[in-house]
Amino acid sequence: MTLKKNFIALMSTIIIALAATGCSTSVETAYVPTNTAPAVTNSTTTTSTATTTATTSTTTSEPIESTSNESESVDNSTEITNSNMSLTDLQKEKIEEAKKKIANAANSTGTTKPVETTKPTETTKPTETTKPIETTKPIETTKPIETTKPVETTKPVETTKPVEKPAETITVDGTLDNIKKICGLKSTVETDIKICAVDVFDKHNPYDVVYDYGKNYNTFVKACDWSLVFDADYYIKQFPMLATQYHNDKALLLEHFQTIGIHEGRQGSAKFNAGAYKANCNSKISKAFGDNYEGYYFYYMLNYETEKSVKTTGNYKNQYKQIMTACQAAELEGVNGYRDEVNVADIAFHSELAAFANYRAYLNAHDDYRIHEWFDNNPSFLIKNFKTVYNANAISENTCYYDNLCKHEGKTFYTDYKTSKLHYEAMISARYEYIGLSNVYYSCEDNFTNQFQTFLDV
Repeated sequence: MTLKKNFIALMSTIIIALAATGCSTSVETAYVPTNTAPAVTNSTTTTSTATTTATTSTTTSEPIESTSNESESVDNSTEITNSNMSLTDLQKEKIEEAKKKIANAANSTGTTKPVETTKPTETTKPTETTKPIETTKPIETTKPIETTKPVETTKPVETTKPVEKPAETITVDGTLDNIKKICGLKSTVETDIKICAVDVFDKHNPYDVVYDYGKNYNTFVKACDWSLVFDADYYIKQFPMLATQYHNDKALLLEHFQTIGIHEGRQGSAKFNAGAYKANCNSKISKAFGDNYEGYYFYYMLNYETEKSVKTTGNYKNQYKQIMTACQAAELEGVNGYRDEVNVADIAFHSELAAFANYRAYLNAHDDYRIHEWFDNNPSFLIKNFKTVYNANAISENTCYYDNLCKHEGKTFYTDYKTSKLHYEAMISARYEYIGLSNVYYSCEDNFTNQFQTFLDV
């Protein structure tokens, strides 16, 4: 404090000495303490720029220069010069005396030497409490606990993805229990409408869908002697429209019989009728298979030596069931839905008429017939197969086709037929009692897809 007072006294002496001379040069040499605003004077017009600059720089302790950018827009005549300013001998003497007084005061008090209090005291040293305590260290609970780790249930479980359960391998023998395991199965085309389609240029079977009952079923098929229950020529005579659909291909007709044929209880030989065998076999056999006709065929062939004495012929039906694909079933439901709306009795599915519908769909897709072209040009065929065999009074057909389409996406067609007056009238006509519905036949070579409905009045 003493040093500060002496300094102030020196400054006061200097200012008094200067004031005595009448000089106004405070703009150049005045000291501006930090945070202390300088006094604004209006002594002359030549100091206006410096004064303005000083008031905008009150936070700086450096000498204020009048050559800042703020003065560039002002005329150069406002620049301050100090070339005519000088100190008198009296002023110099007064200043020297003031300096000596300050020096003597400093030597006598010794305040320029740092005092003991300027040394950091013990209290400034970090105390024990400033050291991090134990609680600042992460405690055990902050550590991830076992439950934060993904548990077994977060991992996709087996049920979340399609699981293909391995099919049970069934021993091929003639026991009732093993044969029962392959009875009552549905083929894939009965459950999946998307595969009810036929490529008319397929190298194996371009005439019909594939009736697949699975690996175990196929193993039983291979183990049997089919000559005991099947004769291709007889099959063709019994089911002429099916034979027409298959172009009389005997090998493919045998495949038909081995799959859907025996499930429908069709008679494939003059020597064996499933209905006759069911009626005359041991009751434990009929009890085991019921109306699953395929079981009777397999049991008879695999146990021929013990069963050959059973009567297998007589006045029985040549077919006991009609099985539709998912596509045919959907079409029939749609047509009968329209008939219900107008109070007309349901129309019945006819498997031979369906074979004719499949044949028509094949011809249009494979041979490039358009719409009803083939139908109109073949009256003799229709008379021979329907008038003669079924004593039919009339037959009609609806067809729906698509160009630039070679894939079947599970489409149904009855809704398309409803948009046409003639097609819709055929579907709801009380005149027709039977209907045949084709699957979808397509040609990727020609980008053509079509489906048929055939109607029979008997």
